[in-house]
This record gives sequence, C-alpha cells and structure tokens, in this order.
Amino acid sequence: MTSVLSTLSALITPDMISGLGKQLGLSDELTRQGVAISSAVLTGGMARAASTPEGAAAVADMVGKADSSLLGNITGAVSAALAGTDNTASQLFGSNLELVTSGVKKATGIDIGPMIGLAAPVVLAVTKNIVTQQNLDADGIAKLLQGEVRGLSRRDAATAQVLKEVFKPLEAQDKLRAAYSDEEWAALQQAPLNAAALVMLADRSGGGGRRQEVEALQSALAASASAAGPAELVSLLFRDGVSGAAVEDLVKTYRKADEEERKQALLAPITQAVTIVKSKAARGDATAYQGLLIAATQKVASAAKEGGFLGMGGVDVSDDEKLAIDAVAAAVSAA
Repeated sequence: MTSVLSTLSALITPDMISGLGKQLGLSDELTRQGVAISSAVLTGGMARAASTPEGAAAVADMVGKADSSLLGNITGAVSAALAGTDNTASQLFGSNLELVTSGVKKATGIDIGPMIGLAAPVVLAVTKNIVTQQNLDADGIAKLLQGEVRGLSRRDAATAQVLKEVFKPLEAQDKLRAAYSDEEWAALQQAPLNAAALVMLADRSGGGGRRQEVEALQSALAASASAAGPAELVSLLFRDGVSGAAVEDLVKTYRKADEEERKQALLAPITQAVTIVKSKAARGDATAYQGLLIAATQKVASAAKEGGFLGMGGVDVSDDEKLAIDAVAAAVSAA
C-alpha cells in the first residue's frame, strides 16, 4: 500500500532541501530533519483528528480541498507558504499549533515553526492523491493515516517517540474535554458573560464605556487562559476568546427587566456552572474557574468610570456595581 510519508520523502529532493535551507538560514541536515519531523507531526495530527467520526469527516474535507496540482511545483508551493499565504497547519492544530511546535523543539532541539507551514499543503496534497487513487471515504482516510503512524513506529522509533511526547498535552486536553457534555461545556463558557452583563446593567455606561467593559472581559479571560497550562480547564474554555456580541445580546435581553428578574436570570447559570465544575474538575481547575468569575467581574466593573460629567470625575466602581460583584460572588459561593 502506498505510504504518505514514503511518498513525501521521495518527492523532497536534496536540491529542494538545500534551497529551503538557504531561505531559512539552516544547514541542509537541520532542514532535512525539520521537514521530516514536520511531515510526521502533520500526518500524526491528522490521524489524531480522524480518530472520531466527526474528526474523520473534518479531515476528509481538508484533504478533499487540498491542491494536489502543487506536487508538480513544490518549490512554488514552498514560496507561497513562505509568503504566509497558506494556513493549513493552523487549520489542523488550531490554537495548539504553537504548543505542538514548542513540544518538538523541546524533544529534538529543532524549531519546526518555520517549516510546518511549508510542509502542510504538500502533506495534504500527497494524501489527497493516495485517497483518490484508492477511492477512500472518511473512514478509509482515518485508517490510512492511523496506519501511517503505526508504520512510523516500526520504521523510525525515534520520530515516533517524538510524536508521542508532542501529543501528550493534546491527549490530556481530549481527556479533560470528554468529561463534560456539550451542554455543560457551553454553560461553563457562558457564566463569565452572565457575570459581566449583570455588572454592565447595574450601572449603565454609554457606548464608549460599554466597549471598554466588553474589552475588559475579553482581556481578563484571555489573560487567564494564557496563564493556565495547556491542559487546564480555564485554558481550554477561553483560549479562543469570547464574542463581544454575545455579551451585548445579554445586555439587550435583560436591560428592560426589573432588577430581581435580571438577577435571577443571570445568576442562576453562574451557580449551575460552578456546581458542574466542582463536581467534575480537579480541585485546582475548580478553584481557578471560580476565581476567574470573580476577577473578570471586577475587571468589567472597573473598566469605565461611572458618574461624573463630560468625562470628569466619576468613580472606577460604583456602589451599584459593587452590589453586582457581591451578587456574583454569592452565586459562585452558593454552589
């Protein structure tokens, strides 16, 4: 059976390696190793993604959209990737791309960051050719890719071990995410938005102030996700950010509601989210999530001054906002 990695190895000639190495400022040997590891990581990444029916369908879609004609002009494909016009690797690994490349560097000392984006369209193109020749469906593509990983273990144990180490954090992420249903996951992502909306409605800022408050929420969640480890709950929940429009929709929904109705509607899901976390998450993850809810609420409250006149005077956090923060804290503690 035709092998993706073997075909790639045959296509990448010494002249191509030498030319790419000159463009990247690397020796031929480092470039060769980097391209080989990049190809293995990409193939292994597709195999991982294709391990579920939904993932297999997504990989099949990526393969189907690949441009197999570039195999007749790999040098041109590399030039396009160097120009930053190809984002195939980012599509495959998403926000984990940097985690993957840093994992390879830690394991091998080789920085594949500049190379993985170059290898990605070529790997997909080779895979598409094989898939077309063998008339494979999504399930067949998954089996092809998983066979590639098994074959790599037999042919090149050292590279296979690198893949195992690199993908460990991703396996941990998968395990953590699998502990929650889609509904529970959505509830955990929603709770900070509810807390922010409660503060915004407690003492309503003008349009400029509202933008500052939304940005403060987004910044607080992004900072917490960045500070957390790659397989920690807060990181997985908020590493892709939150929609400012979703917060605005909450504000619009409840701006005409009376205070008691608004509190009940916005606080109950917060308590529910904390209950979910405390029942399923590790203690550190649960504590971090609870702390995030309070910290994000405080950031929103202090984002825009309330009161004053024509931009002068006012306070960072009004009495009504303090009451809203206290209400969020009570909802967090009630779980």
